[in-house]
Amino acid sequence: MGRNGVADVKSLYNIGDVDKTGGSAPNNLITLCETCHNKHHKGEIKLKAKRGASLKDAAFMGIMRWAFYEKLKELYPSVSLTYGYITKNTRISNDLEKSHRVDARCISGNVNAKPIQTWYNQKHVRKNNRSLYKANQLKGGKRKANKAPYTVHGFRLFDKVLYAGTECFVFGRRSSGYFDLRLLDGSSVHKSASHKKLRLLEMGSTLLTERRSKEIQGNCVTAILPLTPTATSHPKHNLTPHRGEVIGGKVSGFLA
Repeated sequence: MGRNGVADVKSLYNIGDVDKTGGSAPNNLITLCETCHNKHHKGEIKLKAKRGASLKDAAFMGIMRWAFYEKLKELYPSVSLTYGYITKNTRISNDLEKSHRVDARCISGNVNAKPIQTWYNQKHVRKNNRSLYKANQLKGGKRKANKAPYTVHGFRLFDKVLYAGTECFVFGRRSSGYFDLRLLDGSSVHKSASHKKLRLLEMGSTLLTERRSKEIQGNCVTAILPLTPTATSHPKHNLTPHRGEVIGGKVSGFLA
């Protein structure tokens, strides 16, 4: 503090050694008043500051954002920037829920448009294991393949199935025939469901798609059945949902 309790002009201080800890990188700097800065160098006070997290990713995204924006401006002159605090203020002012689809409506400027109560969730998944072999070798120096059979009781990984009236995906399989079923948001449907209680809806792929909507009775979100009009076939399961078939009290089948 300066005279009469007024703070001196603030200055920047390198938390660690300039050569060893990043020099004048933003996460290696703190602000100190001139008085405290001088006292620290004289050894009269000690700082309990630690270097912050790296800001390289943030800097990269900041640069790319402007490069991307300028390129869009060349193609579409009407493009403009907005910011999260503006979207948040618009959402709160109109008493809307927090979700990606609502934020998109706020950004578009048509916040009072009547939304359809249907949206799509998509998730990219791996096609194969990154590690082709188990880490531990067997006797004789042989390595065991880190790969499950192509089908287990007729089902593949990431198949879309119907279990107890709920659409879900196969995220884990056991040779015993009990599977780990989940929704695309990661929520568990059943950790050990028997394959005998599953009905195939759509074969798995690297891009999983889930159509969702709000039930008329309330705000409970449920998954709605397949998105493509092509018939579904599968080894050992020659099941093809028929258009308009009723399963579990809901109309299922392929969309027109």
